[in-house]
Amino acid sequence: MQDGQLLDALRKFDALRDGDQIDTAVQDKIAPAYADDSVFQRVSPKIARALRSSGVTRLYAHQGEAIGKALGGANIVLEAPTASGKTLSFAVPMMQSLLRGGHALMIYPMKAVANDQRVQLVGMLKAWGWIRGHTTATPTLNIAN
Repeated sequence: MQDGQLLDALRKFDALRDGDQIDTAVQDKIAPAYADDSVFQRVSPKIARALRSSGVTRLYAHQGEAIGKALGGANIVLEAPTASGKTLSFAVPMMQSLLRGGHALMIYPMKAVANDQRVQLVGMLKAWGWIRGHTTATPTLNIAN
């Protein structure tokens, strides 16, 4: 959308009126901070292969720190912006635990969040080849290989 089109749309919805001051600025991109690849060496080769095969060749710093601490047995709380990789931050340690015979229980405060996370996790596990006999409600994990 061009600037003029945006202004016209804002006027149409009465979000911009004659006499309103408009300031514009351009923000430089902020380069992301990346973690070293030690997490790939701490998880099972199956998880490392799955990550790499799905295009995850490096982790953001907050992911690497959260995953590393969780793998070390710490309880973590992660606050990060939308679409910054929080799901991967808990999914990797969870999958590592499941591979070792552990269990996982995920509790969400809202149905929408739970459904979004289910879609993301099922998509990730499907891409990794870890789901068989999948239905919308109950995926069956195939993580033994």
